[in-house]
Amino acid sequence: MDLSGNGGASYNRLQSKVIIKTSTEGSPVTVTNQDGFVVNAKFKDLKVSYARGYFGSRTIQEVDDFKIDQLKMVQSGYVDIPSTQVRFNISNGLKVDIAAQINQLKSTNQSNSIVNLTGGIMNNNVHVPSATGNWSSFTPGNYSFQFTSTNSNVEQFIENLGHMYDVAYQLKLNPWGNTTGGWNEIYTNSRLRVGIEVDMPLSIGMNNLVLKDTIKLDVSMSKDKTHLSEGRLVVQYENAFPVGATLAVTFLDVNHQIVGHTNTMQGIQSSAFGTLTQNNLVYSKGQFEVPMSKEVVGRLSDIKYAILTAHMNTTNDIASSYSMVQIPYGAFLKLKAHAKFVLNTKF
Repeated sequence: MDLSGNGGASYNRLQSKVIIKTSTEGSPVTVTNQDGFVVNAKFKDLKVSYARGYFGSRTIQEVDDFKIDQLKMVQSGYVDIPSTQVRFNISNGLKVDIAAQINQLKSTNQSNSIVNLTGGIMNNNVHVPSATGNWSSFTPGNYSFQFTSTNSNVEQFIENLGHMYDVAYQLKLNPWGNTTGGWNEIYTNSRLRVGIEVDMPLSIGMNNLVLKDTIKLDVSMSKDKTHLSEGRLVVQYENAFPVGATLAVTFLDVNHQIVGHTNTMQGIQSSAFGTLTQNNLVYSKGQFEVPMSKEVVGRLSDIKYAILTAHMNTTNDIASSYSMVQIPYGAFLKLKAHAKFVLNTKF
C-alpha cells in the first residue's frame, strides 16, 4: 500500500480511482464542472504487520491518573525514606526518533496534601533514539533518567504517601522533520514502553504514622434471651519488623454514627526489643487486650462498621521520637485475635 501520493513525495496519502456510472435504463444525466462527488473511506480494525515511509511530525499528548488504594489508610504522621531514587525508562521499538516530555507528575494523599515532582527532566524534552536493525532482529532505542535527592524533590514526593497520582506527558514523532528520507519503519513486534523503577534502601523512619481502615460488622443479639454483657478483644502477635504500633477501635452504626470506641496504650512491640529468633530474624512476641465497654457490647446489634486506627513508630511504643531502622530481609508480622465475652442467658 503506497501512501506517498501522486508524486511520491507526500505521506499518509491514499490514492484511489473512482468510476461513477449511471444506469443504462435510466434517464440521461448532465454533469458539469460545478458538480462534485464526495467519497468517505476509512480503515476499520486495521492490524499493521509492517509500515515504511515518513510518519509525519506530530505530537501526542496524554493525561492520565492512577490510584494506590492501600495508601488511602494513611491519615497523618511522618515517614522518612532516605536515599530514594526513581528511574524512568523509555524503550522505543519504532524506527522513529521521538522527543518525550513529562509535564506533570502529581501526588495527592488522603489529607489532600499535594506534592508535584520537580527538577530533573520535568518539562524538558529528551531524545529517545530510533530503534535499529531490521524486521527479523532489531534493537529498541532506549532512554533512562534517574531522579535523585540531589537533582529533584523525589524524596518529598515519595514520602507524601499519595494514594492518587496525576501524570501528563507528550511524545513528538520526528521532532526534526523528515531526516530519514522517508524511511520510518514499524514492525509487528514494535512497542513503545515506559517503565518506572523505584530504588530505596531497606531503611525507614516513622513518627506517629496513623493508618486507618474500616471493616463491616454484622452481629445479631437478643437481649430478651441470650446476650453478651461484657467483652475483651485479645490480640496475639509475632513481629519481625522494627516498627511498633498502638491500636484503637471505633464502632459505628448503619448511619456511620459513633456507637462507642476502645483505646489501648498497649500494642505491637517493635522487633528491636524482641529476644526470640526465627530464620536468623529477631522478633518480638506478645499479646494485649482491648476492653469493650458494657455500652458497646450491649449495642452489638447496632454496630455495622469498625474503624481500626494504628499509630506506628520505629521506636518503642511510648517513645517520643523516631529513629531510622533497617528492614531485614524476610521480615514478617503474624496476628491472631479472639474475643472474650460474658454471656447472659435467660430460661
